[in-house]
Formats: sequence, C-alpha cells, structure tokens
Amino acid sequence: MGRNFKAPPIADLEQWKKVEVLYEGGIRFAGTQSPELGKFPDTLDEAEEFLTRNKDFLEAQKEWRKTLGERNATKAERLTEKRRAQKAKRKKDLS
Repeated sequence: MGRNFKAPPIADLEQWKKVEVLYEGGIRFAGTQSPELGKFPDTLDEAEEFLTRNKDFLEAQKEWRKTLGERNATKAERLTEKRRAQKAKRKKDLS
C-alpha cells in the first residue's frame, strides 16, 4: 500500500473488502490520486462500479507499472554488474 492509504477500523470487514477489491483492481493508494479517476468509492458496491468505469485507465497504469518495473530491473542488473566490476578492480589493485 502507498503512503496515502488510510486503514479502516479493524472490525469494519466491508471496508477491508473494499480495500482488497480496489487493490486487486489496480489502485495502489500511492502519491496523489489522478483526477481522471474521480472520487474514490465509499462503499464496496461503489468500488465495483468505480473499477468498471475506470477500467481503461487502470489497465494503462498497470502496463506502465510493468514497463517501469522492467526498466528498473534492467537498471538494477547494470548497477550490480558495475559494482561487481568495481569490486574486482579493487581486489586486483590490492593484489
């Protein structure tokens, strides 16, 4: 969950179910809410309608996150390889 997530009361099972439905639908509660989405739903029934109404936007966001994740993974691999090379060079210089 993102920094904008506010947990409902523990005993409010309907609100927790709404959170689950929204999260599975692509809502991450991170950063600012896109104005394109409109107001977040208050009830579980509204959550289903909210996801249906915003399906295209949420699918595009999911693809963007996937692409970003792949880019970050590639970047992490390059950094790891660079660190390995630096470590090997230091080891060689000490020998």
